[in-house]
Amino acid sequence: MELRAVIPTDSGMHVLWDRAHFAGVVDYGTWEQQLLDNVDIERHIASGHLVPINIHSDGAFAFTVRIDPSETPELSPDERDRVVVQSDGYRFVSRGSADLSGLEYVVGDVAADGRVASVRLSPGEYEVRSHLMDYDDVATKTDVHPDFIIAVGPPSGVEYRLSVDTFNG
Repeated sequence: MELRAVIPTDSGMHVLWDRAHFAGVVDYGTWEQQLLDNVDIERHIASGHLVPINIHSDGAFAFTVRIDPSETPELSPDERDRVVVQSDGYRFVSRGSADLSGLEYVVGDVAADGRVASVRLSPGEYEVRSHLMDYDDVATKTDVHPDFIIAVGPPSGVEYRLSVDTFNG
């Protein structure tokens, strides 16, 4: 299964999350209580509620999310050559969906307004790895030239990354 979308953020951070974990987030006040500070975000990361895709930059970026519950999705040889940096694995617990958005759009009741891309996902635990890609040499960009490829697969049993900084040591 694959999800492709261009997703904006003005918070400097994109996230993969499941709306069921954020049912109580209904307005800015409840969002602020759950996600304003890094310590709060890292609590959700540790619980598997969200995975940061954090390059500390605002903008709209192209994402490809590849999901395979039985084995970790592979990158093509060309894609492997274009990886700028890959994250360590993050734990992700789905209750039935995977939502992708800027951090500021994490809410329990997801609007169909183009700021959140969603896909149905079997409930369970997954491992997520993010890849920052380099397609600067491609003159005509299409949806097969994403800024990020996110691989969602079965848990590997390794120790998961807990940092809000996706790619930094």
